[in-house]
Amino acid sequence: MTKYHPEDELPESFWQIIETFGDGKEAFRLRLKALEKERLIEMFKYFVLARTEMADVMSSRPEGSGASEDTLDDFADAIVAQGRDTYLETYYEKRPVPNRGKWEELETVGHLFTDTFYDNFGENIYNYIDE
Repeated sequence: MTKYHPEDELPESFWQIIETFGDGKEAFRLRLKALEKERLIEMFKYFVLARTEMADVMSSRPEGSGASEDTLDDFADAIVAQGRDTYLETYYEKRPVPNRGKWEELETVGHLFTDTFYDNFGENIYNYIDE
């Protein structure tokens, strides 16, 4: 099994789209809406990779101990939403993880990918993901 290196596997183009979330949900949704179908699928695949890898690493840390898979996925989604620097610092344990009681307060982006894809194309984007 190959070790995951997010700085190599998540391209700048993905992070540029994620950074739009900092301008608000509507700005992010508009950015996604402007993407062609194949490009939106590609960016969502990077999102799923980033979220999955963060959830996996968090499950082995004390902060994630005992958390459900859904809770870890939601937390990982929120870390992705905060952008590349926060993601990498959290992944490599250079940034403290918020107390689990605060995890529910964190903003997420995954639903914006799925909702926008459905609104644009009338399909479930997960149909295009090989998990």
